Amino acid sequence: AQGSRELIAYHWPAMRLIMGKILFSKKSHTKLFSAREYAMSSRSDLKMQNFCRRALGAAALLTLLWLPHEKIHVINAAATLVGEERIQGAATKATTADSDETPTTSAPLSSAATTTPNTMLPACASDYWPRQLDTMYGYVDDVMWPCDDFYEYACGNWRAPYQLRSRGARDILTTVKADNKQQLLEYLLEKQRQMLAVGKRITLKRSEETAVRFFSSCVERIVDEDGGRVHTNVEASTLNTYTETLRSISDWPVLNPYWLQAPHNDSLSWGVHLSAELRRFGVQAFWRLLITSNWQQSEQQIFYISAPAFDLLKPTRHAVHYDSDSEYIYKRYVKYLMLDLGVRVRRAHTIAGEVVEFEKALFQLVPSERLVLLREPQTLAALEAQLPELKLGQYFNTVMRDISAELPVDYAQRLLVVADVPYLRKLSALLKRTQPELVAKYLLVQFLAHFEVRLHEEDSYQEQRDHCLQQLHTFLPAELTEIFMRLQYADVDASAYMAHTQTKLNEIFTQLKVAFERALNATNVFERDAHTKLLGLEKLRAMRLVLPQAAANNKDQLPANIVLSDNYDENLLALWHWRTHNELKEVLETLLTGRSAPRAYNNYGPLDVNAYYRLKKNTIELPVGILRAPFYHNCLDPAKVYGSFVYIIAHELMHGFDYDGFNYDQSGNIAGNWGAKSIIRFGSKSRCYLSERYEDGEVTLNENIADTEGLRLALETYRHAAGVGANSTLSTTQLKLFFLSFAQTWCGQSASSENSLHDAHSLRVNNVVSNFDEFTQAYSCGKHSEMNPANKCSIWSEE
Repeated sequence: AQGSRELIAYHWPAMRLIMGKILFSKKSHTKLFSAREYAMSSRSDLKMQNFCRRALGAAALLTLLWLPHEKIHVINAAATLVGEERIQGAATKATTADSDETPTTSAPLSSAATTTPNTMLPACASDYWPRQLDTMYGYVDDVMWPCDDFYEYACGNWRAPYQLRSRGARDILTTVKADNKQQLLEYLLEKQRQMLAVGKRITLKRSEETAVRFFSSCVERIVDEDGGRVHTNVEASTLNTYTETLRSISDWPVLNPYWLQAPHNDSLSWGVHLSAELRRFGVQAFWRLLITSNWQQSEQQIFYISAPAFDLLKPTRHAVHYDSDSEYIYKRYVKYLMLDLGVRVRRAHTIAGEVVEFEKALFQLVPSERLVLLREPQTLAALEAQLPELKLGQYFNTVMRDISAELPVDYAQRLLVVADVPYLRKLSALLKRTQPELVAKYLLVQFLAHFEVRLHEEDSYQEQRDHCLQQLHTFLPAELTEIFMRLQYADVDASAYMAHTQTKLNEIFTQLKVAFERALNATNVFERDAHTKLLGLEKLRAMRLVLPQAAANNKDQLPANIVLSDNYDENLLALWHWRTHNELKEVLETLLTGRSAPRAYNNYGPLDVNAYYRLKKNTIELPVGILRAPFYHNCLDPAKVYGSFVYIIAHELMHGFDYDGFNYDQSGNIAGNWGAKSIIRFGSKSRCYLSERYEDGEVTLNENIADTEGLRLALETYRHAAGVGANSTLSTTQLKLFFLSFAQTWCGQSASSENSLHDAHSLRVNNVVSNFDEFTQAYSCGKHSEMNPANKCSIWSEE
């Protein structure tokens, strides 16, 4: 005991700082430097390190023993430590003790932005950034040494809010999405209650009224019939709406017990005709007809024909095969649909078996190995000549009936289609030997399933309300975005804030491109390969950042000639028809001008909290759902914004220069024109990302490259934005906040998936920071610590 007291007395100068930290700064802004970090960085001998580990575990006991004798000294030491470590909020600048470090720039992000008279923003509240900082350091686990496991240090105390877990919150991104969902649901349900209370005569802006009416019509289908079980009322009005639409197209055997096959209605021609009529409402039946970019000329929008997705037959969308359970569930679904349509039990059971067996026959037409083949685009006329029995000319005439007046007379000789011809040939043979009655039954089921009749009746009340919100997000994202922006920025005009945000983010994106151009000019990847270097620079300069449109100017809102009613199913039919019409207009633009003009903005809704790099467009798209704290806000500290939000943009930029990206040129066309020397050097430098610290590195390689190289680009851009020269360094405080912000972008658990291209969040964070000398210097990580490996990965930095 005497020896222990002597040991404590010997090390008490350091211990009293530790005790002061524990006792007096638990809730302050001083968690940049934890007690453990202070002790480990202040003493190098092993005895002191081990002692501090034990002392932290017995803090309360040691405090009780020594506090009566050293109370005044402990308090003074704690006050000194707080004063040295505090990060000031708002416009206050914090300086570090080292004279060679640059002062921290803690002014809000908006302070550097220029504003126009119509985009003035409210001043940042003095406590806004300190509260954000409090939240960040509340997630930090002070007991964990950052050089051992930075993810656990940064995120050890993070938990998804309890009230958001039921809405899918499991990490930071999904928590923000759940919070967006929660805000919107509360608002929409309140507006729905107001509409019901005043007889649906409340005064709303048209876009807002459209969104509220559609959501209300969906929610009102959910009725509580027995006080405990929630049902979806589909038996009467819902089925009547859809069956009337079907009857307007053709006569159907299930709907007409006296149905007789017309002499001219053979299975092939009649089936293809009905399939085209249903496709006008978005229904995919015998094949999928998609509209997307031409893989050879990305500025063109063309048709793609491929095999169905078989979503009803397979257990999940990504499953390769169906199983007995999924087959049983599919049969049961069809049987209950038939019963709802008035078919007797025995016949309903028979029809269910016939429909599922027919889809299994379709499934057998698809090769067991799903290879992605880049088939050559051909004109509709050429495709029809190959497959005359499918009468594809008539099929496309029906699909494009609504724009027929605008189509060129010779459109069949100009319209491009990428088609899975082997599948279509086998399909033609199958339809020829199938009875027309079965073809009609199958198409009827696909139509009702497309509109999700009976698919959600076993969901809980909350799940059904969430589904209604998701439908609103799918069909009316512009209207929902306008509501979301007003909820986020109640004190400022939403359009003005979005205009200011567009300006600021375009400035940041320009800074990123300038910084990466410096890296491309400095790297040895393009050594003695000026041609490939020029290709890379041209692609970078052509890359665009596509942001949400300012709400007041959004042209994607529902046109005035489409008026939604209180009938959800009628609304759904109208919206699907409108959506298909808009897709066809893009094809028409390509037919008339040879290209489809690139969109100046994106139309993602607020439930999309992510960022995307589009290979075929060479664009980065930022949905409105991520343009909020904790990722972006004009009052956040720049180190926070660059370490998290700008890193996300830089990550996507790097996908334009990874193993997939360098195969596409500046316009998004597949080119594969990089020189062999540059590819070999790129491969040599990227081999580091396949080392043993990367689990399943071959699968996650592109993402691992984008993570590290993206964060390095964000750091370099931040260094220049902060006014620090290339040969100078950011302060320790700035660097710590930057890396902490990056790590806390990935707090929580990633969704488990066998097909995931990403490492687990903890691996992503630790592997990335381990590649930065700036990190090891900021946190004083020793040479043999886990976060300071000898080999650090880098591709684009100068060597």
